[in-house]
Amino acid sequence: MEVKIHIKDPILRAYLNGLFVVREDGAYTLNTDSLTGTVICSLVQPSDYPTAEEHGGKETVTFRLPRSRSFERFRGRAVWLPPHAEHAINKVLRREFDLNLDASCTEARMAGAKLMDAIEAFIVANGMDGHFAGGIETLKKRFYRSELNTLKRMREIMRQQANMRLRRRRKKMELAERH
Repeated sequence: MEVKIHIKDPILRAYLNGLFVVREDGAYTLNTDSLTGTVICSLVQPSDYPTAEEHGGKETVTFRLPRSRSFERFRGRAVWLPPHAEHAINKVLRREFDLNLDASCTEARMAGAKLMDAIEAFIVANGMDGHFAGGIETLKKRFYRSELNTLKRMREIMRQQANMRLRRRRKKMELAERH
């Protein structure tokens, strides 16, 4: 049983090599070891009638469902994804990629490695080296933006905490002045 999903981002399509086993025909064998695999398996639905094939081209990725008791109800039936599912799968895949890239780069940076070396190691570790046509600069910029967002969030949290502490002190001072 196969399901086809449209994934526009070439970096994410290359990242799939690190998440799933690639078959000879180019399809990926799904498993629930990753968040993306779990989401795809949970969103797939059986249908009594084959759906019109609207996917095609290099942006279409084929996934084979795992053999499991959970999918016994799919046997002999067509498999399809609801309209919202493809968008949700792309978002989850993007989030999983970003989290894994950030974790890998942060860990390497803390160990004293250069950012470029950390990104290259991430590419090789996830099997993206044969499929990754983009420059490493793309990933470097993405990691830099995520670091900036993290710093902004931390700054905002610290600002809110400081304001809260200041309000508490002012309240205490006002109470002390009244008595």
